[in-house]
Amino acid sequence: GKEVFRDLVKRADVVLENFRPDVMSRLGIGYETLAAANPKLIMLSISGFGRDGPESQRPAYAPIVHAELGLIDRVVRQRGAKIDLPLSVADTNAGLHGLVALLSAVIMRGRTGRGQHIDLSMMDATLVSDDQFHFEIEDAEATRNLPPDIWDTGVGAILVSVDFRWLWKLLTTEFGVVDPTTAAMTLDAKIAARRDAVAAFMLSLASWEAVEDAMAKMNLAWGRVRSGKARSEE
Repeated sequence: GKEVFRDLVKRADVVLENFRPDVMSRLGIGYETLAAANPKLIMLSISGFGRDGPESQRPAYAPIVHAELGLIDRVVRQRGAKIDLPLSVADTNAGLHGLVALLSAVIMRGRTGRGQHIDLSMMDATLVSDDQFHFEIEDAEATRNLPPDIWDTGVGAILVSVDFRWLWKLLTTEFGVVDPTTAAMTLDAKIAARRDAVAAFMLSLASWEAVEDAMAKMNLAWGRVRSGKARSEE
């Protein structure tokens, strides 16, 4: 099998591999060996922790990276659920960053005539794609925008991508929703009362046409909370 692989490499543009960093060399098909046979070869190596760090030999899959980078802890703190993410964020990010690096290497090969070995870790790719990380390292999560809410309407659940405070202002000005709060109420009590009022308004929308009209009047981005199966059947 290794001989077949080496023969293919002589004519290949690119080799992709995602073993732990020592495996290819241990099998006698490391980059230095392959590049000697094909100097134009580009090899992209994706591993959990990269080739040179102290944890380079650890096995890793996407959930491991989610845990190590604090993504799962963030879900626990914000949503109260101690579970992995419902999609392979680390795998996808590594693949996309790897593609960008690979295409850059192809352009460079066109200028120099030589390939290169790209070392990409899932940890690095996921960290630089984390658009919420700065709030954590600056201890400033309280300043981040409020997350979107999911509301039950009379015909099904919708997610509305808007800060609740702006949604409340729009509902009171565009639809005449009455503020149920009083000056004597605590802030938490006011928020709860206003959320109850918004929930009642959403439930009053008895058709998808009514939902669409309301969201359009407020110029809000929104979407039905569909299941993947239901979406594929439409």
